[in-house]
Amino acid sequence: MAKQKQYKILLVEDDPDQVLMYRTQLEIDGFKVFNAKTFRGVQDILVKEKPDLVLLDLVLGEESGEDILKKLSDKHVTDVIPVVVFSNLRSDKDERKYIKLGAREYWPKTKYLPRQLSDVIRRFLS
Repeated sequence: MAKQKQYKILLVEDDPDQVLMYRTQLEIDGFKVFNAKTFRGVQDILVKEKPDLVLLDLVLGEESGEDILKKLSDKHVTDVIPVVVFSNLRSDKDERKYIKLGAREYWPKTKYLPRQLSDVIRRFLS
C-alpha cells in the first residue's frame, strides 16, 4: 500500500482555541501543521518549512489577514504556494476581492467541521 504524502499546512490564526482545534484534527489526519499569527511568522515558516498550503484567517490581532495576503502576493508567494482564505468573514464581494489579491479559494470556517477539512485540503492539493 502506497504511503500518503504528509502535506505541510501553515495555519495563520491567532485564536488559541481555533489553533488547537484545527491543529489537533489535521495532525490526527496526517498533516504536519505550523502556526503563525503575523507576516513575520508566516515568512519564517515559509522559508524553513516550505508548506504545501497556507490557511489564512482574516481577523488577526496585530495585522489583518488581508494585509498578510497582500504582502504574500507582492512577494509572489501566492504564485508558488496556494493561499486559501479560511475565515468566518464572508460576502461574495469580499470573496472576489481576496481571489484578486492572490488567494486561490475562500473557505468559510462555518462550512466545514474540523474533521471534514482534511478531505477538502487533500482534494485541493491533489
